[in-house]
Amino acid sequence: MDPKIKKLKSTTFFGKRLTRRRIADVQEAVAGSPELSRRKLGHRVCELLGWVTPKGNNRIQACLRLLEHLEEHGILSLPPVNASKRRGPQKPVVRTERGEPQPSIEEDLSDLEPLALRVVTEEVDEWNELVDRYHYLGFKQPRGPRLRYFIVDRQGRKLGCLLFSGASKALACRDDWVGWQEASRKKHLHLVVQNGRFLILPWVKVNNLASRVLATACRQLADDWKKRHGYKPVLIETYVDTSKFDAICYRAANWRYLGQTKPRMAGKQTKPRKGVFVYPLVGNCQAILRDGPRAARKSRKSRRLRTEPQPVPTFSPDDPFVQLWKNIVAAVVDVANEHDRAWQKRTRILNTLLVVLFVFRLVFSKGRQGYGTTLVDLWGQCRTLGITLPQPAPVSPAAMSNARAKVNESVFKDIHDEILRQVDRGDDRLWKGHRIFAVDGSKINLPRALTKDGYRIPSDNAWYPQGLLSCLYRLRSKIPVDFDLFSHDDERKAALTHLEALSGNDVVVYDRGYYAWEMLHRHVTRGIHPVFRIKEKANNVFDAFIASDETDAVVAISPTAEVRKKLRIQKIDHSIRLVKYAINGTSYILGTTLFDKDRYPVEDLSDLYHGRWSIEELYKISKQLMAIEEFHGRQERGVKQELFAHFVLITLTRLFSNRSEDWIDHHRSDRGKPAMQTNFKNGLTTVARNIEALLLRQANMIRQTITEIVNDLTTCRQRLRPNRSYDRRSRKPIGKWRAPKAAKAAG
Repeated sequence: MDPKIKKLKSTTFFGKRLTRRRIADVQEAVAGSPELSRRKLGHRVCELLGWVTPKGNNRIQACLRLLEHLEEHGILSLPPVNASKRRGPQKPVVRTERGEPQPSIEEDLSDLEPLALRVVTEEVDEWNELVDRYHYLGFKQPRGPRLRYFIVDRQGRKLGCLLFSGASKALACRDDWVGWQEASRKKHLHLVVQNGRFLILPWVKVNNLASRVLATACRQLADDWKKRHGYKPVLIETYVDTSKFDAICYRAANWRYLGQTKPRMAGKQTKPRKGVFVYPLVGNCQAILRDGPRAARKSRKSRRLRTEPQPVPTFSPDDPFVQLWKNIVAAVVDVANEHDRAWQKRTRILNTLLVVLFVFRLVFSKGRQGYGTTLVDLWGQCRTLGITLPQPAPVSPAAMSNARAKVNESVFKDIHDEILRQVDRGDDRLWKGHRIFAVDGSKINLPRALTKDGYRIPSDNAWYPQGLLSCLYRLRSKIPVDFDLFSHDDERKAALTHLEALSGNDVVVYDRGYYAWEMLHRHVTRGIHPVFRIKEKANNVFDAFIASDETDAVVAISPTAEVRKKLRIQKIDHSIRLVKYAINGTSYILGTTLFDKDRYPVEDLSDLYHGRWSIEELYKISKQLMAIEEFHGRQERGVKQELFAHFVLITLTRLFSNRSEDWIDHHRSDRGKPAMQTNFKNGLTTVARNIEALLLRQANMIRQTITEIVNDLTTCRQRLRPNRSYDRRSRKPIGKWRAPKAAKAAG
């Protein structure tokens, strides 16, 4: 065997793995046929290796590149290239009368239907001419597999053109979304196709035509591609120049926005970044692209997406939800203007509203993204939306830092209060006539500089100080009502501050550790009903009930002398109802002032208490998705700005997700299947991505923004999970740096 073949570092070429013995056979075949041209040699080698496309044709282009690669290593010698057949520059498209503008078509979409996508076979020159004349990028000869379409109406009139061709070799946001490693990307990239051109001819002015064409193309493409090229793609991608277009038709057709391309140089000019949108043609396209078509057979969830487009929510201009958001936006602007008067001595480029939007975007940035990048993103998003800012270029990071230091963190609380004020407080999310709430707290690590503000380092082994983040939520709608950051770690003391946000006859659910006689007293005097989970050894009366066979009893509790002295009160007995039940071997004791056993049976109190576990989940989502412990601010004001902005984003998302879930419940036809809910993580991402459009767009554009957000949340749904009754275990692999800690904890 030729020593040069033995020295090859790899024998995989363009997705084809060869043995060194097969490479020697290729060397021998080329040497034995010196009279053949390169192309004929390529066909012979394809037959030798069995290297064909899914349709059965020889993979001639890949084979020629293989031969050229082997020639570069000195393994074989190819005949010279025929200069007359060398590929030259693209020939200019010939302009003819058939490409001239036609009479205007301004009709209703229903008058043109049924629409058809006609595969172009014999009219290629006309298709090329129309795209070259009327598409802003012109015509460029596509390489690799491709499929051209004419868009025609029921009268056979041409309305536009579509092109699908091979996908980009590498695209960071797409590859991350799929979960591709380099090897799997090279192997399965052919299953992705790119929508390279989409043209509605300029004399065609029909509302909703573009989104309807895209929906039709997504249903038809896979079968047409298989007829032409021998296999079915599973994903479509496209680029949209967001400096020129809003991609409304792609969003309306339920395409998913993944991110933006990286800027690149083309000659001496920088190509602008473009938005990347994808549309899965099968339900488990990511698994197929990672593991191959076998994943479709292995997965029980594998199925084609519904052939008919999913119904999506729509909003009329006078819809109450649209009016609610118009009121919210107006209230937010009023709050920002009020704060401007508090800190601005003169008109400045940066005002309170811009600082608020910057903090929203900063809170949601990952990997501790810096001020400079965040400002570029903020200005770029506003430019895409056509929103005029005080200056065309982003301000400096130093200017934004100075502005943040002047804006009081209470602006986010004021905004939140105005949002709640606009929300109808008389909604139907009541429990037995009560508004129901839950309180939860979480200790979080803070920047070390906050030690000077009274935040304490918990132990000698710790480095960062800790603060107590406490929040009061509406339990049914899961909307935050009151929240704050405290320098102490007393959860009861923090919970008592939330009572100011409540009214008589409200019900508040607490977890273990919150009960104390003082807590009970404060609730009783305000007419608020608590539901405590009681732990053992809280007092002798509770322990006697726990040890007894009773499951439902009313007992009297007296304060200790220390509590009477602290509150400066005489001896007062308060009655409290204790209930006991067990779930999966775990005993639960609840204490409440809801005494009516017929109206509030033990089963209903149990459901009420266990409904609060979703509040605990919120902290996990916040820490995972928005990294609430990774603060950009280093002073107390900056930290509180980010925390309070985080809760405002949660409230905005809850309003949208609750509306989406109501719509899902109303339109579900498969009532026998498990209940569905929106994916809250996706909802946070969607709202954060559209926050500038929501708060800065003109009033007549708010309905469009609301529709886009609700549609995104409605299409990304999941099964409603039951209350958990099992310990969770992480399936994430343990890295070498974490392994010693994990072993120590296990020991």
